Amino acid sequence: MAVAVFIAIMFAFSPRSQWPTMAVLAAVLVAVFAGLMTPTVRRAAQTRRRLFIWAGVGTLIISSGVLVAALAFPSAFNVELSADAFCTLLLVGSFLIWLPYISATTDRAVEAQKLVRSAGPVGMDRISAISEATEALSDPLVQRTSFAQVVGPWFLAFCILPLLLELLNRTAKSTLTTQGHAMLFLLALLGLILAGYLILIIVGIQWTRFVVTYQKPHWFSISGGAVWACAWRLLVFGSMFRATRGIEPWLARQLPAAAPAVLQAMSDAAVFALALLATPFALSLTAAALGASTRAAEMRMRVFRTTGRSAYVGAALVLAPFFVIAWLYETFSAQLQGPVAQICTAYIYFTAMFLTVTALAGYFGRLYAKSDVVG
Repeated sequence: MAVAVFIAIMFAFSPRSQWPTMAVLAAVLVAVFAGLMTPTVRRAAQTRRRLFIWAGVGTLIISSGVLVAALAFPSAFNVELSADAFCTLLLVGSFLIWLPYISATTDRAVEAQKLVRSAGPVGMDRISAISEATEALSDPLVQRTSFAQVVGPWFLAFCILPLLLELLNRTAKSTLTTQGHAMLFLLALLGLILAGYLILIIVGIQWTRFVVTYQKPHWFSISGGAVWACAWRLLVFGSMFRATRGIEPWLARQLPAAAPAVLQAMSDAAVFALALLATPFALSLTAAALGASTRAAEMRMRVFRTTGRSAYVGAALVLAPFFVIAWLYETFSAQLQGPVAQICTAYIYFTAMFLTVTALAGYFGRLYAKSDVVG
């Protein structure tokens, strides 16, 4: 049902010109879902893991070649079509690499489901997800010393990025005169964006570990395996969320008299709803951060068994402040005059993003730790 709803959303909020791309993405999703539901395919993916992985790596190399060719020879390639092809091939390659692992995870999920169901009913000590969300939001203030020690340096590094982006933008205006300069500008921009996402992933991992273990990890004692486990999951999930970019244009066609701020609010509300539906996925990130990816299925079942649907309510409380700030930023930042005002509002937005990542990490870390005891 979830796959069918997502495919419907992709087609509903995409212009007809993108329907061929959406059809390819839908076919990939259906193929992966059908494969996961077929024991024979799961066994093949696990017994011939190298074949699937190398096929995925080859597809990723081809996707990178498409992007490089489009950037190097923009006159010979349709940039928009090349970008769609790059994203589609990237998704296909990621799924091929992912399939052996998710097949094993699916088998473990079946066993975990049997284990959790056989554990019997939960007593009166059910977890209050709303209380955990409130504490997760207040932790940066209540535990400000620990917060500064665990993620403070990463926050400073994250704060440097808007300044670098502004410097890159000013430099580009004066030096962006040749194709070579444009290529360097795009690579630098991509590097800053990837650096920002990497910092957020590291922060989520470090704060999750502190919340669960109450031990302050060293600033640079970061598990490469945990970073990779979180990164590829976010890559797959983020590629699916690309379909939401067509919600606002679709709303504009349906409601031509609506103000831009209203359309932006409705678009953000739709993304907010989709983010809440992805709450079980976020628990997989918690498991990856703790180096317990193999327990992700059991963790999800235990959390929802001991919290019920209030887990979604708690996630809504954690995410709501950021979505409000994001709506204000996207709606009114263009009306601000002067670089100082724009940089200040950008810092508010980026700080809200940083704090939301830590709050989500703390929230799901708390749910995991307590459900492991209660469940």
